[in-house]
This record gives sequence, C-alpha cells and structure tokens, in this order.
Amino acid sequence: MKLLKSWLCDWVDLDNISGDDLSDALESLGFEIENRTDIKANYKNIVVGKVLEIYPHPNADKVRITKVDTGNNIFEIVCGAWNFDVGAIVPVALPKSEIKDGFLIDKREIRGIESRGMLCSENELNLSNDSEGIIELKNKEKEIGKSFFTSKTEKAIDISITPNRADCLGVRGIARDLASS
Repeated sequence: MKLLKSWLCDWVDLDNISGDDLSDALESLGFEIENRTDIKANYKNIVVGKVLEIYPHPNADKVRITKVDTGNNIFEIVCGAWNFDVGAIVPVALPKSEIKDGFLIDKREIRGIESRGMLCSENELNLSNDSEGIIELKNKEKEIGKSFFTSKTEKAIDISITPNRADCLGVRGIARDLASS
C-alpha cells in the first residue's frame, strides 16, 4: 500500500518528522517498508476540485460530463469513471498539466464535447497501480482550488500490510497506530 506523508498528516502531526524517522516509526509498528520514494511535484496544475454537476454525454454511454469547481473556475470535464457522485472532492488535472509518464492534459474534444481537464485516479498520479476510479478526498472541502501536492517533494512510502492487520488497510488506521506510538 502506497501512502503519502501528507495523507498521514491529515490525521496526525508529522510536520517535524523526517522521512527516515517516519519509516523507522512504521517499521517499529510492524509494517514492512517495501519502498520509499520522493515524488517530485512535476505534476503542475493538479488541484483539489469539487464536482458540482454530473450529466450524461449526448454521444457516448460509457462516459459522462461533470462540472467541477476548482476554486477560481468551473470546468466542464468528460470522465469515464463512475465511482463518484455530485459533491465529491477530487484531484483535477487542469489544462496544460502533465500527469504520469509526461502525458499532457489539455482541452480535448471527446465525441463532440470539449473536455477542459481530467479527474485523476491514483494510477494517473503515480500513487499506486489502482486505476479503478477517481480518487475521492475526504475532509478536503476547505482546500478546493489548492494544489493537490502540498510540497515540491512528497514523501511516498510503500508498505506491506499483513493479513492480521485489517485495521491498517487505510490511511486512518495507520495514522492511529502512529499517533499511539
């Protein structure tokens, strides 16, 4: 499971803890560190947005049109994922941004509708191999319009979760363990 230090910071104060100390703390709790990487914020123009509307695409059944508030603007974005509803807080790749593997996101016409950006999955932002749907951010309403990546370099830690630790299959459970240590 990949997790970002900033995600853990939503639940526990880790501002004064280095990446090495965080890895050591996780290992002392019994998690095996598979990999530690610094994700460089080469993902420009990825912001937190809120889905305001969703409606069907007139020329395609497998995609839908969303209206997304990105703080300063409202963008119409065509999206093929179906795992979110109106009100979802999601990462948005704005026009002129790049995602995984240098793929350029810009205005594109998709079956007759101009899409002005993209809603992002974990895979598209190189956070995991999961591409099943859009990332839904919890408790991020106040951050609409802010950058998705909170610093120039983000600490990403890939840990193994053993079968007996189902309580740690999410960031909140891991943060709870860190807070208690």
